[in-house]
This record gives sequence, structure tokens and C-alpha cells, in this order.
Amino acid sequence: MIRLLRLIVQLIAGVASSLPLFVYGHGGEFLEARLEAKDGMLNLRIVAQYGDNPMIADEAEARQALADALRIEVGTARTNHRLEELKPVVMAPRAARDPESPMPPSTDDHAHSEKLLEASWNWAATEEDVCFLVPETSNQVVLFWMPTPGEKSPRWSLLVPGDRTPAISVTIPWWRTRWVTVAGVVLVLLVTISVHLVLRRRSSQTGKSPCAIETGSSPV
Repeated sequence: MIRLLRLIVQLIAGVASSLPLFVYGHGGEFLEARLEAKDGMLNLRIVAQYGDNPMIADEAEARQALADALRIEVGTARTNHRLEELKPVVMAPRAARDPESPMPPSTDDHAHSEKLLEASWNWAATEEDVCFLVPETSNQVVLFWMPTPGEKSPRWSLLVPGDRTPAISVTIPWWRTRWVTVAGVVLVLLVTISVHLVLRRRSSQTGKSPCAIETGSSPV
């Protein structure tokens, strides 16, 4: 079943650029996943259409599909995580599809009444190399895409169960990867300032400078 699904997806992806828009009229049968990676933050939004979707009958099924639509693999070891293991997944109704989506809008009579549910997930990446995958236990196809600054069309791919995205490079701010060093420097500065303030307070009480050295002449 998965092999047949993968073959169909490959055929669609192979001729997608030459198909007229009306062929995409039922693109809602795919889950749409938009990822933005900026300053070490991953912002993922996955949208499911339900009701008129033969794959998702109602909101309950939409929530179930979105709960484990994608998983993330982190680092060169490719440690696999459910999204909710790293950060909560928040679901809420969505009024309309993303206007930047590579999937053209539906042109049939149901477009104005389609029901959409969105799962949003934000995570501060701990590794500079990640990828997303559709679990093999899923029965959903995911249209995964990333906005590309300066380009009219975003990068996209259709993922069937078991498929992975290409490796995604994440630029993590230096202070996030070296927080232990930064915290150590800050701690040393705080201790130094505290000691200096204590010495100044004591010197003001005794009338002597904390650095003063008592001098005197020895009796003859």
C-alpha cells in the first residue's frame, strides 16, 4: 500500500509544474506543513482539512492526524522524537489556507466552506542538523514546504509514510550553544562586584580604604 502511495506521489510531483490549477482542486486531501527556521527557532504549522476530505471525516480525526503527522530527527545521530516530547503542539481552527502555500487553492464549490484545523509547534533547536519524517504508522501524505526568501516559489516535497525531508541546517545563535561559558562569566562578574561592594561598605564603616596599608615607625 505504501509503495503504491509513494509511486502516485512521485508521479504527481514529477508533473506538478505542468498541470493546470484545477487538477489541484482536492489538494486538501494532503496535510500541509510549513516550516520556518530563523535564529535557531523552528516554527512548524501543519494544517488539515476535514469534512469534505475522504481521509479525514471530522475534527476528531483531524486532531488525531495532526497529533503525530510529523516527527523530528535531531543531530547526526538522528535521534527520533515526537514533536510533543520537545515542545507542546497547540491546535486551533484556521480560517483560511496559507496564501503562500505551493498548493493552489481549491476551485470547486466547497472551497468557501472547507473546515481547517492547524497544529502549531515552536522549538529552540539544540542541534544545527535536523530533518522531519512521516511515521510509517501514519496513513497521511504531507505536503512539506519552506518559504524561500527572495524566491517566488517555496521549496516543497510530498512525503508519504516513512519518507524524510532532506537535512535542514539550523543556524543557532552562539550564545545559545555556549550558555555554560556565558553563565560562568556572568557568575564571576557578579561575585567580583559583590565582594567589591562588601569591602567598600566595611571601609566606609571603619574610615579606611579597603586597599589601605597601615604604616608607622617602630620605637627606637
